[in-house]
Amino acid sequence: PTGAGAFTDLPYDISDLTELTDLDNDTNPNDQGFYLVGQEDEKFVSDSIVFGGFVITASYTPDLGAATTAGGECEARGDATLYIFTISDGTGYFQGSGDPNHARRLVVGSGLPTSPSITIVSGNMSKVVLQTSDGRVIKLDGPPSSVQPVDLIYWRQAL
Repeated sequence: PTGAGAFTDLPYDISDLTELTDLDNDTNPNDQGFYLVGQEDEKFVSDSIVFGGFVITASYTPDLGAATTAGGECEARGDATLYIFTISDGTGYFQGSGDPNHARRLVVGSGLPTSPSITIVSGNMSKVVLQTSDGRVIKLDGPPSSVQPVDLIYWRQAL
């Protein structure tokens, strides 16, 4: 999905794409790309960014039963989820679970998430930063920059 001429014969139909849900990655060389299906009631509410060949975005899954409890209307409920996967074939960034869906997504807190941002810490190392509406700031190791090294100019960031 990169470079001049990457998108030809538009518009695409969903039948031109591979549904990647429950698959490790898109191994169909004849398709025009892939798509993911969110969890039940999940909403993608943030801007998406591409960094180092990875798509980084966040979603919110409301706790629909929370508002019916006393005081539940004003509390941060539901799940904020961070997604990181390769733009080329959808391989997940998070390791260890063995489930391809969990390799792409990580629940990071309660409430609505902000749009994720990238901070370069040193060299080609990065951090993914976002905040949830419960006030939690999440800083996770992010994908490495595809350009080495990345140098900070005129400022210094300490995390």
